[in-house]
Amino acid sequence: MMAQQFEKGTMTVLREILAEVSTRGVDFDEVEIAVAGHAGKKTLHTVASGKKCRVTELTIRHAGTNNTVVSLLQDDTVKLSVDVPAQTTRQWESVIGRIFDSAKAVIVRSSDVTGGSTYVSGSGIEA
Repeated sequence: MMAQQFEKGTMTVLREILAEVSTRGVDFDEVEIAVAGHAGKKTLHTVASGKKCRVTELTIRHAGTNNTVVSLLQDDTVKLSVDVPAQTTRQWESVIGRIFDSAKAVIVRSSDVTGGSTYVSGSGIEA
């Protein structure tokens, strides 16, 4: 009896999760942040009205000569920060991802772009 109740509870939760993520995958075109010697930011993606976006993967190529911190923001709220050494590529992945609200921009910011640009691309799920 207890096992059946557990299974029903688990199945209900799984259905809810699947309903939430039964959506379309979204690939974000690469953006270039090129503000020599300063922090810079660009819109990576704008979430469709009535939807939420879950960013699950980022690729960051930093050609600059100084280290930088790349952050994902919505409005002024930092959702993720990744430290990127000079002239390296970093990949960030998460099954859960970072959630962004309806009709809002997913902003990517680089703390320092000296001696080269920072390039960011990624993907996620929009529901």
